[in-house]
Amino acid sequence: PTKEGKKSPVVYVDCPGFEDTNGHEADVATSVMLSKVAAQCRTLRFVILISYVSLLEDRGGAMRSVLKLIRSFSRNFVEEKESFMFLFTHTNEIQGIPDSVEGAVVSVRDEIVR
Repeated sequence: PTKEGKKSPVVYVDCPGFEDTNGHEADVATSVMLSKVAAQCRTLRFVILISYVSLLEDRGGAMRSVLKLIRSFSRNFVEEKESFMFLFTHTNEIQGIPDSVEGAVVSVRDEIVR
């Protein structure tokens, strides 16, 4: 409900993380559930949580998996990019955090390539 007690048209759905569940079957079931939810929605917004540490493991393999998954939800990511928000967790582990977004991109890229 909204502050005024009215029913809100916004629905939040939290689902298990991919490759962070009880196996491949659970990932498939989650994908099917999300596809059914998406078919009923007028608009969708995705909030994707990514652990900074996962960017360092497997040379960013987790990030590539996330991007591949996102591609399956989007016909044209360039047109629909505003429907996605990426939030990075555990960023306190980054040494020498830059003051700008551009600097942050360079810093993370340097950490991945290292």
